[in-house]
Amino acid sequence: MMFGKSPKEVQTLYETLSKIHIYGISFIAYNDGAELEVLRKCGNEISEDMKLFYEKYMRRKY
Repeated sequence: MMFGKSPKEVQTLYETLSKIHIYGISFIAYNDGAELEVLRKCGNEISEDMKLFYEKYMRRKY
């Protein structure tokens, strides 16, 4: 997600993500995506909004 981006592009991405909140994801997960990654690896079901968020910013299928 960050590879190849300029510092300004990374800053813009963080600003965009800071304005988003999807019910069921803690605010900590927005900083590093760790919570969604753990849910994915455990095979937990998540909402469609969470899947779309994961796929958009992690650039892989949930």
